[in-house]
Amino acid sequence: MAGSSIHIENSSASALIHNTRIFDVEHAIDSKNKNDIYEYHKINDLVKKAKLDYQQNQKNNRRMSSRAQLVKEAIVNLNENHTLDDVKQLCQ
Repeated sequence: MAGSSIHIENSSASALIHNTRIFDVEHAIDSKNKNDIYEYHKINDLVKKAKLDYQQNQKNNRRMSSRAQLVKEAIVNLNENHTLDDVKQLCQ
């Protein structure tokens, strides 16, 4: 049985550009046909919701730090037997 792992870290604007394939990347093999891109929610909507939730649940009326990292990304190891449905289930 193959092992699996997930690695979660802070995301960056360049990562978002890469993940949505706004620009082609040289090292990708036939990237337009081999990559499935699926969004449950738009990143900007989630950031707005996170900021609003923070303000509504803040007891000391403190402002959120300008250095707060609200967007995270995950790298998941998959093999050829996995489908987009597997990844969606993982997200749930």
